[in-house]
This record gives sequence, C-alpha cells and structure tokens, in this order.
Amino acid sequence: MRNKFLSGIALLSAVSFTACEENNVTAPPAPTNYSYVQDFDSLSAAHRQGWVTVNNSKPVGVETWTQAYAYYESKKGFNNGILNPQSYLYSGKDFILATYNCGYDTANISAWLISPKTMMKNGDKIIFHTGTQIGTGRADRMQVRLNAINGTDNVGNDSSSVGDFRTLLLDINPTLAKNGYPQSWRKYTLTVSGLPAPVERRFAFRYYVTNAGPRGKNSLGIGIDSVAFVSAR
Repeated sequence: MRNKFLSGIALLSAVSFTACEENNVTAPPAPTNYSYVQDFDSLSAAHRQGWVTVNNSKPVGVETWTQAYAYYESKKGFNNGILNPQSYLYSGKDFILATYNCGYDTANISAWLISPKTMMKNGDKIIFHTGTQIGTGRADRMQVRLNAINGTDNVGNDSSSVGDFRTLLLDINPTLAKNGYPQSWRKYTLTVSGLPAPVERRFAFRYYVTNAGPRGKNSLGIGIDSVAFVSAR
C-alpha cells in the first residue's frame, strides 16, 4: 500500500496515520535480572539477605553451617588437616563450612543451607564452588535441591526428610566413597528446569551423610563458596 508512485489525498492520509502509529509503539520491557553472588564472607550478612540454616541431624550436634575462619580459629586447624581456611579465591576471603559436629556421637547428618526466595525461571543457573580436605579417608556428601512447589524454606523435621525441596539437582558422592568428595575447590554449574513459569522459589545445599558425626565412620566437613544465581536472558 506504500507504493510511492501512487497518489491521492486518501492514500497520503493513510500513510501519514500509519507512520505516526508505528513511531509510538512501545518496546516490551527488558527481562528483570535477579542475579546475585553470595560469597559468605559474613554469615550474619547472609542471614540478613535471606539465607536460612536448618540442622535436622539426628542426634543433633553442637554446630551447624558456620563461618570457616572462625571454625579454624576455634579448632586450631581443621582436624589437623591441610585445607587452608581461605576461600577458593585465596585472597583473605571467607567461606561457609559444615562438619561432623552437625551431628552428635554417631549420627545421620542432614544440615541445610537454604537460599533466599528468588524469582526463578527455566534456564537460570546456580553456580558454586565446593571442596573438602585432601586425603581424609572419611566420606562426605552434599545434595543441591530445588523447592519447585512454593517459596517456603520447609525441609521437614528429621534427618531423612526433604520437605518441599523434592527436586534433586545434584548429588555429590551419593555412594559415600572414601575421598569421593572433591578434595580441592571445584566449580559446579546447574541449570534450573521444570518450572511452569517465572515464580519465586528457593534452592538449598544439604550436607547429608549417614553413619556420621564425631564417632561415626563417615563425615569430616565440606566448604561452599561464591554461590551465584544467574538469571537467564
């Protein structure tokens, strides 16, 4: 209809009106970016930002997720091990730690580190670093779980329950092999899927070891550092 060789007032009016209409079309808004990074240099700051810790270990121990540097200072080293009390960045940064002291005596450890409620959608990424001490001879295990049901921090109330965190994204060393957990900082990247639409949800890290605790066969401790949630474009 916009052939420049055609003429006529009616046609020119139509062209003029159409051009005006096109120039006023509003572009759709850019997707909101909910990305963040939690380095756990301060556990109290992480709690203020919405992170939640729950210890469902049975029998429960004297500790739960704790600041790594403070743990090293109080214990004069991590079981006389050689894992330095520094983040994977090795720049004086701290990280968060869970150990056999989450349980008491011989225990089934289930200690949760739960993310803030965040708007999530399929394709979003969860990126983090984790590791344990070299050559401990004791088995450690950690799961990463997603609450795809709602935005609560419900993990149940015993060592075997997962509450609303029914979607398993990752299970590191599920067979509890000796030295089967990464013995230096290792980076993991997970992709969120299975959500029907963008919704407010949470993910969680679960330090999960059976026959554990100070007198158990398994568990020494694991660290987590530099957790990033990355919104897909």
